[in-house]
Amino acid sequence: MATPAMAAPGGCPSGQTCLWKDINYTTGGVDWIYFVYTNGANDLRNYQWSFNGTVNDNVSSWYNNGNTEASFIFDNLNFQGQLSYLPIKFGRDNLGNASDRATSAGFRFCLNNPTSAKCV
Repeated sequence: MATPAMAAPGGCPSGQTCLWKDINYTTGGVDWIYFVYTNGANDLRNYQWSFNGTVNDNVSSWYNNGNTEASFIFDNLNFQGQLSYLPIKFGRDNLGNASDRATSAGFRFCLNNPTSAKCV
């Protein structure tokens, strides 16, 4: 269940969405290691965690610190197969059954404009 937070966890920058490898907004036990996107990422296989492994299929919590749009994560490339949705300023500290399945992620803009250069 999505829950609102007073401040973005781990310092997730305003206007962006942050993904963490582990539950409770942490990666490797710390909250300041996260993957961040401003618009979207149509293929999370192209991104690496700073310590080891790809972001693809390695996300267990996330927070939408965007200012204008909902954010989504998807089971497939190019914003297909929606797994989870977050309204603005909401997060999920545990993706449950959707954990370790995200292959693309983006704000509503990328859902509506998947071929935009902003969504790569």
